[in-house]
Amino acid sequence: MTIKGLPLLVAPFLLAGCTHSPVSDKANTVNVAAAIEHPAKITTSQLGSKIRFVPLETSDTSLIGNNWQIAFTDDRAIVANIGAEAGVLVFDLADGRFLNRIGQVGQGPEDYAAPFFFIDPATSQLVFMSGTGGYIGFSPDGKCNGTVLPGYKVREAMMLALSDSIAFTADKEDENSREIIFKTMRTNGEKIDSFIAFKGQPWGNFPHHYDGPTTKEEFNSPLRHSTQAINYTLNKGNITIHGDLFPMSTGKHAIFKESMCDTLYRYTPSALVPELVFDMGGHNYPVGELNHRSVKPEDLFVTAVTLTPRKAVFGVSRGWVGDNDHTLYIGTYDRQTGETRMALASEGITDDLGGFIPFAPAFSNPKGDLIGIITTEDIEEWYEEHPDFPRPDWLNNLQDDANPVLVIVSE
Repeated sequence: MTIKGLPLLVAPFLLAGCTHSPVSDKANTVNVAAAIEHPAKITTSQLGSKIRFVPLETSDTSLIGNNWQIAFTDDRAIVANIGAEAGVLVFDLADGRFLNRIGQVGQGPEDYAAPFFFIDPATSQLVFMSGTGGYIGFSPDGKCNGTVLPGYKVREAMMLALSDSIAFTADKEDENSREIIFKTMRTNGEKIDSFIAFKGQPWGNFPHHYDGPTTKEEFNSPLRHSTQAINYTLNKGNITIHGDLFPMSTGKHAIFKESMCDTLYRYTPSALVPELVFDMGGHNYPVGELNHRSVKPEDLFVTAVTLTPRKAVFGVSRGWVGDNDHTLYIGTYDRQTGETRMALASEGITDDLGGFIPFAPAFSNPKGDLIGIITTEDIEEWYEEHPDFPRPDWLNNLQDDANPVLVIVSE
């Protein structure tokens, strides 16, 4: 198993693929195949009853760089600055005020190796790779909580998820098999259980090296600024899709989405449990054949998902994202009623609550808010194409180099 060079809070890990796993409760099944044949308008009022626009404070001490990632607690936005100005910034989710920094990069006992972290959706603790090779925890207020998983180094316990003070670590013994050995333990190092996921399932085709000119590409889904990119490599006209896994959460539960997979799985101490299944009507791409066959024009696959206990917002592509004739959609799913709605991604989600530009929430927090990100570049691009579109009052105080704006939809 290898770690990709992306933040842990959203890092893709090379992991076992998954296949369509039917569940008995139909409320857990997103009927993409039926809804995509009858596209309908999607509005913010279908996602919640209130919308807020929260510009993150911009100052010399709180400036968000060009390369960043973001995660959320119920009341905080936590930003990882990547690169020369590496560090972690914390903002108030209520008004966007900059509150504090968390730790620093270094090799000391309270330093982290890089500003990449997991966040526990139940306790809000952030866990980093420590500067000494293990794991270290911090509170959102910047307090260092000390060693996490004492006695374990990162190379001995590869953490894939964190939930309710339980860490999920994994080993992959056979790279030609999908089987993954998961170990669950409390953050104090107490062992809980272990289990094998995807037992007996075949593995995709992933070359160890390439000859000749090679380029790596990234497709960002209709959920703008989502971290669930589809990564692939081009070599001599051949496409290799990366088998990436993206940590997510719904409420206080840790889940994951895998590239090209039609099932989201939830971590429990003793097993992986299907959380949500996307029914593609027989047109799903068989992940067990990843890179053994190309994506067909009629294949449907999920590009990214944002999930709460009540709602799901997701992107879907019909056909391979690198082909000119593929079609992108955006969809919503009500987890209480089972209703699925689909719209062309070009139309976005119409903001009938705040009257601002269309957007798509790429994040959520444990209490169920759906959160989108709009940068000043996004806003400028929109007004260049729609010069007569009304400008809300809060936008008049936004500088050209300002930090991103959060769009928060709540019940």
